Amino acid sequence: MALVLKDRVLESSTSTGTGSFTLTGAQTGYQSFSAIGNGNTTYYTIQGKNPDGTLTGEWEVGIGTWSTGNTLSRDTVLSNSLGTTAKIAFSAGAKDVFCDYPASKSVNQNADNKVLIPYTSGVTNTGSLNVGSVTGHTDSGVIAAFTASEPLYLYTSLQNTSSANTSYASYAVNDGGHTSYGELGINNSNYSYSAAGYPNNTFSAPLATFVESYGGPLAIGTWDSQKISFIVNGSVNTTDAMTINAAGTITIPSLTASQAVFTDASKNLVSKAVTGTGSVVLNNSPDGTIANSPTFSSNINVNGVYIGTYASTGSIVIGQNQNIYDGSGDYNTIIGYQAFENNYVASGNTIIGANAYRINQGGPGGEGNNTIIGYNCLPNSASSYGIIAIGANISQSTNPANSIYIGNSISTGGINEIIIGGGLSSGNNITCIGTTSTTDTILAGKTSVNGIQANGDLQLLGSATANQNIATNQTSGNLTIGGASATGSTTLNGNVKLATKSSLPTASAGLIEYDGLAFYNSIASSTRGVMPSEQFVILNSPYTLTSQTAAQKLFNASTNGAVTLPVGTYEFECQFVLTSLSALANSIGFEMVAGTAVIGSQLWATMASKVTLPPNPVATLITYNTTANTTITSSTTGTNAVAFIRGIIKITTAGTIIPSVSMSVAAAAIVSANSYFKISPVSKTNAANIVVGNWS
Repeated sequence: MALVLKDRVLESSTSTGTGSFTLTGAQTGYQSFSAIGNGNTTYYTIQGKNPDGTLTGEWEVGIGTWSTGNTLSRDTVLSNSLGTTAKIAFSAGAKDVFCDYPASKSVNQNADNKVLIPYTSGVTNTGSLNVGSVTGHTDSGVIAAFTASEPLYLYTSLQNTSSANTSYASYAVNDGGHTSYGELGINNSNYSYSAAGYPNNTFSAPLATFVESYGGPLAIGTWDSQKISFIVNGSVNTTDAMTINAAGTITIPSLTASQAVFTDASKNLVSKAVTGTGSVVLNNSPDGTIANSPTFSSNINVNGVYIGTYASTGSIVIGQNQNIYDGSGDYNTIIGYQAFENNYVASGNTIIGANAYRINQGGPGGEGNNTIIGYNCLPNSASSYGIIAIGANISQSTNPANSIYIGNSISTGGINEIIIGGGLSSGNNITCIGTTSTTDTILAGKTSVNGIQANGDLQLLGSATANQNIATNQTSGNLTIGGASATGSTTLNGNVKLATKSSLPTASAGLIEYDGLAFYNSIASSTRGVMPSEQFVILNSPYTLTSQTAAQKLFNASTNGAVTLPVGTYEFECQFVLTSLSALANSIGFEMVAGTAVIGSQLWATMASKVTLPPNPVATLITYNTTANTTITSSTTGTNAVAFIRGIIKITTAGTIIPSVSMSVAAAAIVSANSYFKISPVSKTNAANIVVGNWS
């Protein structure tokens, strides 16, 4: 509740000791503590009085809470007649109890007419200076807090009313010694850069709002995946002048197709319309400045590159040591270091990379329409065309055409081939995916009616072992996991691994997904279901419990009888039979004991009975929401018990849990064979409603 101060509050009391005081009513001419309000705190003073009205010398100043019934609790003692902050054990007799304004809590001007408010370190939510009721703020280190509700806008105002031509208003933050600082401010309407002694730039313009740093970098950004927008004339314009998107790209909506970005003679970036013949040229100069007059119609040359000895039209060359020497090779794009295009009649090629050659020194050829990306991609013959080569060290032995090569150390030379991998050799009409040789192929020049004919295997993990391959069945066209045997049959020894999805997409029919804890499948559009993935323990032979009443592991199939679970929500099921229980009247209990895991909550139900064999078919149904050891049967003299349990458990910290049983009377009871426990994940969420499927 609030701290409340009221004028002329004075009551009497005869309470003694160090406890709360019962007040007996306001003295003449004063109001009672009820003015403070139930549950509110106030500053108080208590002083003892002799029968003749003189003071006894016992007094106490502190912070107390007034409650209905006219009692004042003494919560915090600020000072007392003993010189301590302990509660005074008041003697018998009358006392004055009144509202006070303690010196240690007062705010006033010092001799220099300054108001100083001490800062309290480590307090969360509120600062040493607060306006309004501060809510919703959980950080510590708050100096001042301002909270209010206004239907239009809410702001703090800082004004410099001086008309001097050097005045401005600003908020400043610094490193303590003012050797480095940041500042947000605005110049007044008369501000003069020359009068202030600053350079003539926008920082010093009249009425300029500025953000600056000194002694350190100025960082402007977002702490999560949000864009940064720059807006000019926001009262009119509906689009940003420039946007830095979350991916780091820059959008300038106002830059039209007829404009480009140039550097002027001072190397400043400016925007101007493209003129002349439509060319943009970076001169062959060390600093790569842009020439003001275009040359080489429709070509773009960047950073020391040039068009060769013969005319070449429509080509783009960017990089170093690029050459278009001979013939009339046109419409080529060359980007990189030593990406040469040297052929006769070599046109329509795209070459990106380092040492990505297209060379024919022997005479005119038909080289064209090739895409070469990578390092040492060398289609060198006289008549290659329609080639896509992406990778490193792709060499050419004959004249490839209409082919795709992706990988490392591939030897080319075929027609209509696709080679993806490393260390592979080519041959006409072959698709080769794998490593080391053409025996790792999935297509031998044609397809069958029902499937893909295979001369080899597609290696799933790049391994040479048969147990990690995907083979194709020629008779039915099915994809089978496993290595093919010598007789053509398959062995299902391979694996399929689903990648973890941090967030699941909209469900579509036939989809199988994994979120890092549970598997899901979708039987129809927008209808996702959880696939069981159960951890099981089943006893193969009877297990004798320790004769004790404390909870103990129910299963000894593993050393500790514990199962390790990641964070998430799980459903579980347990069924067990106990024999050789004590003949004395007793009951049994069940508990999910937390080993190293932290259990957030659980809800489970049991059907259990304790009888003499054969078991009584009537069972007691009990539902619990607890982590404690819980009795699940009535107390009887039966020496046998059977229980069936199902429920939900939420794990908030990964670790082990131990299904456990207890007996109210110790006995070396026996857990029967085929007693079991199973648990499976439902969701990795444990702190919100879980909805899986097409619910509405």
